[in-house]
Amino acid sequence: MYGDINLNKEYIFENNDLIIKCEDTYLHLTIKLILSFKILNEIFNIKEGILRCGDDLVFNMDNLNIFLNIKNKNDYMGKNFDKRDIINPIETINLDLIKNDLFMINYYKKNIDEQIYINKNLSKYGLKIEDINVIPNIFNYIALGHIYYLSNKSIKIIINHFIEKDNNNNFTIIYENNYYPYAYEDIAIGYILFKNNINLTNYSEMWFNPHYQNFDTEPRKYICTHTNEGNK
Repeated sequence: MYGDINLNKEYIFENNDLIIKCEDTYLHLTIKLILSFKILNEIFNIKEGILRCGDDLVFNMDNLNIFLNIKNKNDYMGKNFDKRDIINPIETINLDLIKNDLFMINYYKKNIDEQIYINKNLSKYGLKIEDINVIPNIFNYIALGHIYYLSNKSIKIIINHFIEKDNNNNFTIIYENNYYPYAYEDIAIGYILFKNNINLTNYSEMWFNPHYQNFDTEPRKYICTHTNEGNK
């Protein structure tokens, strides 16, 4: 999946590549992902849901097939740092708690050309990348963005949430309730689903990441290994 803001149509789909008329920046990943859900639902008759995968994963096909063949998958399945299911999140997770976060700012400091472009993009909102520093404090509870599963029900909720929030229908909303819940794609997905009281099923065998010390143990049981190449 790629974004191309200069595309002369809504999208192009060929050779398993989906090119969408939207920004293709790190900050706009949430927008690109939700647009892809909308478009994929137009192209395909999706029976169960979507397994969202990053581009820096190495798959164990046997373990992947075990997951794909699970009957009646839950609406939101992934692996979280809290190592537990999140049940009835509207009651158990305080979505109003915030935290200061500099990850996005530091990313753009390392990528100066991208920083110049993104600041120009943000200037129409009276913002710069240094302003994107407050997010909801839910990172330990959401499914990490390497790979997670969303049912058709969850996908519909996500698409409708963004359409309802975006009065101009241009998918540019990044600010809400004095913080930036949509700046990071996996946090945004968890935020939207938790607001709609969708439980998270912690699937502990979803991914293995050798870069997280003392978190994973035996990699052979996991669907995939996260190489972390996308963050370099």
